[in-house]
Amino acid sequence: MRKDVGGGERVRVGTGRNMKERQEKLLDMYFKDWKVFIDTCSLLKEAAPTFWERARPYILKYNNPVIVPERVLHELQKIYRNAAGVYDPVDVRNAERCLSEFLPRYQQEHLLEFRGEPVDREGHADNVFITQFTRHRMTYNLLLITQDADLGADIRNLVNQRSVQRGKKIHVRRIDGGGNLFPQDGKKPHTKRTDSARAQTDGDRRPHGGHEHTAGQRPAPQRTDSRSSAMTTARKTVVTAIADDPLPAAHIPIEGEIVFRVQNGVPERIRLGKEIGKGGEGRIYETGTPYVAKIYARDCLTVRRREKIRRMLSCSISCAGICWPIAELSDKSGNFVGYLMPRAQGQSLQIAVFSPRRLQRFFPHWKKVDLVILCITILEKIKYLHDHDILIGDLNDQNILVVSATEVYFVDTDSYQIEGFPCPVGTPVYTAPEVQGQPFSSFLRTKGNEAFAIATLLFRIMLPGKTPYSQQGGNDLQENIARGDFSYPCGENSNRRAPDGPWRFIWSHLPRRAMKEPFYQTFRKGEAHYEECDRLDVNAWLANLREYKNLLTNGKYAEQDALSLEIFPNRYKHIEPNADAKSPQQTKTWGHSTPHTKSGAKQSKSPEKRPCRVCKSEVPVTQLDHGVCSSCRGEIYEWKQCRTCGSRFCITAAEHAFFVDKGLAQPENCRECREARKKERETWLTTPQQNTSSRTPVPQSDRAEESSSFETVAGIGIGLAIAYAVVHFLL
Repeated sequence: MRKDVGGGERVRVGTGRNMKERQEKLLDMYFKDWKVFIDTCSLLKEAAPTFWERARPYILKYNNPVIVPERVLHELQKIYRNAAGVYDPVDVRNAERCLSEFLPRYQQEHLLEFRGEPVDREGHADNVFITQFTRHRMTYNLLLITQDADLGADIRNLVNQRSVQRGKKIHVRRIDGGGNLFPQDGKKPHTKRTDSARAQTDGDRRPHGGHEHTAGQRPAPQRTDSRSSAMTTARKTVVTAIADDPLPAAHIPIEGEIVFRVQNGVPERIRLGKEIGKGGEGRIYETGTPYVAKIYARDCLTVRRREKIRRMLSCSISCAGICWPIAELSDKSGNFVGYLMPRAQGQSLQIAVFSPRRLQRFFPHWKKVDLVILCITILEKIKYLHDHDILIGDLNDQNILVVSATEVYFVDTDSYQIEGFPCPVGTPVYTAPEVQGQPFSSFLRTKGNEAFAIATLLFRIMLPGKTPYSQQGGNDLQENIARGDFSYPCGENSNRRAPDGPWRFIWSHLPRRAMKEPFYQTFRKGEAHYEECDRLDVNAWLANLREYKNLLTNGKYAEQDALSLEIFPNRYKHIEPNADAKSPQQTKTWGHSTPHTKSGAKQSKSPEKRPCRVCKSEVPVTQLDHGVCSSCRGEIYEWKQCRTCGSRFCITAAEHAFFVDKGLAQPENCRECREARKKERETWLTTPQQNTSSRTPVPQSDRAEESSSFETVAGIGIGLAIAYAVVHFLL
């Protein structure tokens, strides 16, 4: 424990789950009855979006938005314009992103409010903070979020002034690389210097946006720090010493036989039903319950595997869609043979999404926003696992099944990495360059290794099925990964070997800040997020994808180019001339609201909105498809049983609306059976019918001769008729 200089708060610095809980308590305290201000340099932090996402529920709970002085907006605009060329390019990019994306959105969501007075428009934002903190320190508890140590010291000194009466509490905090709030006192927290602590407490201050550098000098390049501190969280780094010796098993249970699970100390009999799947490790059987049984093959029954399953069962993992083991299974002799798990639904990403033809077949009504929602759904489950210190290890398109954009299932969870038990398998295309070619069972992966697989999976969903290191010239994929040879362009940066075809069109329609730059900086060697410890974590990707979703659903992308809403655009994106980043539409003085628009600027007309058929929320008409908004299209309307094959299939809200609008009955057969019947009809219609006439077909040459003879006879007949008419006229 140590005492914070600015007001008596006692702070404990830690890692892992305890740190998360302390951060939640801290946010709850600040937004309950404190006035919270944020400075320019903290808004420019790469990890700022993570902070906003964590603070969101507490801001809304207490209706206490963060205060952004108007002067901060002016500083952001100044950095964005960068007229003298003195600002760090990373700060310039982040300033543009704040002005055009984050601040307007956060203001609309009531997460922040802008306040200012005419006098605030001169000088630096530092003066505004000192003035307002001096004015309100007797009335409110005040928190300033800033990376500027000098400003932080000046604010804390307000508490120590002997000539004035001691008022309420004043705290100063900064945003660290993981989006957490840490004390801003110019000192490192007193804690053991682990890798995790370094990631959380290193000096990540950037030049304050209101202070220019000396003319002619450029600030030193700063490494972007969007990764979470959890990227290097202290954890087990040594593989378990439990032997991988075989277990005794006289007989491997098969379909129709009995296995046992122990529940509350009592053995429960379970009969293995129909086999529904098999692989190299074993077979999957129905059990007549919502659960299925995985029975291992003989050579996979080992002491280490049994102990790993028991360790997994001791964890409190309960997340819809993650098919986590729920019970150990044994034979009649009590020997371990497998485990029980929830049943999964849907088709794998490889089958349902990673082929344009099959994607259209399985999800004919999907738009680009549905792929973005699918990514968010997957990331939320990965985040749940990471928050419980579990890595997937072999993250790939075969182990994620898709029912809709909002319903997915994670399977093969027994291979996940937990504590000292490594994930013993891997897929080369998803394997980070630093561990390519290594035996996976001999080491423990890091979150940095997994971050590469996450970025690869997201890329392959955004460009359905295409791997990030595919390129013209046919170079070996693993070699491209090892060399960091990424071919898709970002601005002027390109090796000009991006694959031909629709992939270039799709890439051109991705938003640069939310998608292109993170992908480029992750996959291109030497870029900001290429190294293992610098890769974007799940929280950063979630923030980017939610930003992308917002662009697709608020009508902004449709106004620029309607093809950006499609999964497979057939041309490059229309590029409009870059306009100056606009400041938010509304600011407040310290006491009342005033409009904040440029003189002579035209107010943009709001698009017409209509209620969604499903959720009833008002959305722009351009985002409705048969009256269903993008967020509801993948929602399941009804489950049915196919009349032909007997399998269960779902009808989504979008499909239901389509059939209703077209006056069609709801289908009674699954999509596969409907497609099969359609192909049968098409085959019948296009197959030549047999000639039932007894006449012998005339050869082509004979037909030509007949035609020629007919024309000759016809010509003679016409000539005789004309001659007869002439003679008759003369007579």
